Parts: sequence; structure tokens; C-alpha cells
Amino acid sequence: FSRPGEEPDAQPVALGAALAEALELLRPTIPAMVELRAAIPEGLPDVAGDPVGISQVITNLATNAAQAIGRRAGVVTFALEPVA
Repeated sequence: FSRPGEEPDAQPVALGAALAEALELLRPTIPAMVELRAAIPEGLPDVAGDPVGISQVITNLATNAAQAIGRRAGVVTFALEPVA
């Protein structure tokens, strides 16, 4: 998610908190008939990443999903799970 020649700003990111915050900020921009859900298990470890880039990915996924649902009611679920 970086431009050529730019190094991403990797730092510890709590994905659960980042997801919850992004969805809270997105809620007013997504049609009311589209429900945004998050499945966030407790105790997820932080990941090394770019917080801004992660937020952009969540925003793009939610926006694209809401557009795909169209003018119907629907649910968009984001689920996190640890992978070893």
C-alpha cells in the first residue's frame, strides 16, 4: 500500500481495536439497511503493520461490500482469528 520508493511504516497494531474503530467511523457513511458486524476474539496478538493502510483496507472492503449489496438490506461481517 505504499508508493514506489516508500517504505511502509510498520508498527505494532491491535487489529481488533483498529477494526472496531474503522467500523465506528464508517457507520454514518454506509446505508442504514446495511449492518456492519465484527467478530473479534479476545487475546489477539498485535501485528506489525501500517495503521493507516489497515484502516484504508477495512474502509475499502466495507464500502465495496455495501455497494455490492445495493439498495437491499444486508450484513457485512468482518471476522478476525489468529493463524499460527
